[in-house]
Amino acid sequence: SELRVLKLVAADQAAFRQVVGDVLREAASRRIARVALRCQTAFRSAYGELMAMGFRVQWTDLRMVLAGYEEQPVTGGVVFSNWEI
Repeated sequence: SELRVLKLVAADQAAFRQVVGDVLREAASRRIARVALRCQTAFRSAYGELMAMGFRVQWTDLRMVLAGYEEQPVTGGVVFSNWEI
C-alpha cells in the first residue's frame, strides 16, 4: 500500500522536515511501505532534502502558464501542491 501526500504546507525548512518526518513515522506505524509526496522543484531546498532522505522521482509534468500570468515565486516557507516525488 501507499500513503500519498497531495498537499503540504510548511512555514520553513525546519517545519518541512518535521512534517515529512511525521508522515514517515505515521506510515511506518501503519506498516505502509511507500510514501509519495507531490512537490514542485521550485522549492529547491525541500526537493534536495527529499532526495537526501532517499525519495526518488516517480514522474514529472511540465508546468504551463499563460504569457503575462506567470507563477509568482514563494518568498518563504514551503507549499507543495501539484508534482509527485
